[in-house]
Amino acid sequence: MANESLPSGYLKAGADYLKALRALGLEPEALFWAKDRTINEFALVLITSHFDFKGPKEIYRLLTLAYIHAATPSTISPFIIRLHSPKQVISQQILESEWSTSGAFAVMTLNRGDLTYQDKWIYTAKYKKGRVKLKQLKPVERAKQWNRFKSNVERLAA
Repeated sequence: MANESLPSGYLKAGADYLKALRALGLEPEALFWAKDRTINEFALVLITSHFDFKGPKEIYRLLTLAYIHAATPSTISPFIIRLHSPKQVISQQILESEWSTSGAFAVMTLNRGDLTYQDKWIYTAKYKKGRVKLKQLKPVERAKQWNRFKSNVERLAA
């Protein structure tokens, strides 16, 4: 896996996906490419607190709607998105990864659960350890963020 590389175009597509998510009003706790060793395929891992607030089914519904209406890159199907809650053990392991003094991961390739990923495949990650703590939002603020994301996506279909 140390010599594994992302398929051509994935790195840019992932960056474009993050930009699209932010434009729609979703700020992930983490977004990165990983090799899912269970299915032996790459997945774009999205860790979001909205997982606990509204559930994966509703998030996938909105991501699919955004995809159908070309609000997210066409190269990233919702079927390759792997959703996680920051409360899940695998997410906590990822979010608590150690930092080197330069602000990058101390190791190049990481294994967490059935995921293997490299630091250069990470677009954003809000760490519990190291430099940034995860911000705990009040329920009313979480609802406000969720409703903004949902309204932005559903407006595409109108």
